[in-house]
Amino acid sequence: VAHNGRLIVLQADNQQIAAYDLEELGEPRALYTAQQKNTQMADVTACGDNRICFSETVGYEDETATVVALDVTGEGVVWRYPLGDIESLVPVGEAVIATDNNSQTTLIDDAGTKVWTSTGEAARLDGGNLLEFSAPLSRSAGDLGVSGRHLGDEAVPLGTFREIRTDTCAWNTSMVACVADKDFVLHEFAGCPTARRRNARPPQQG
Repeated sequence: VAHNGRLIVLQADNQQIAAYDLEELGEPRALYTAQQKNTQMADVTACGDNRICFSETVGYEDETATVVALDVTGEGVVWRYPLGDIESLVPVGEAVIATDNNSQTTLIDDAGTKVWTSTGEAARLDGGNLLEFSAPLSRSAGDLGVSGRHLGDEAVPLGTFREIRTDTCAWNTSMVACVADKDFVLHEFAGCPTARRRNARPPQQG
């Protein structure tokens, strides 16, 4: 992971995370080494200017998985959150979205506290906003409820996407494009929900 002037590397042979300073290009600095034998680290991602997050599993047993936040300036582990069966991690600012193999999505804040867990999938829009889908994304055409959420606020329903292949969808902060059964559709919403602006419109097919 290249982030904030550093290259963060997971060294699989010794299960160690190291950092290279991209300005000095010197020797790497060890940040973290797995604390137990037979530990696997994965899903390394930046989750703040000076933090990375990753998953740590012991003995190939998915139920032992833990999300770890690490300060890369030398302060060490910031927090740990046990969460079995982790499939992926996506950062949203200093928070992180953890999705498990049972299609449960959990938002963990910058203090390592669970904010919510929901069924379906969540996607990062920017450093403070999410799109939440009511079910896992699928290749089959179907209907899907979509909400927008600003971190720390309640979700704002944006409407229902009908007869689309949801795993083809791509988005930015104002529009979602998806492949339908025979063509493609564009769904527009009026920006992300925020603490001060909640003028999201239902999706408009175009």
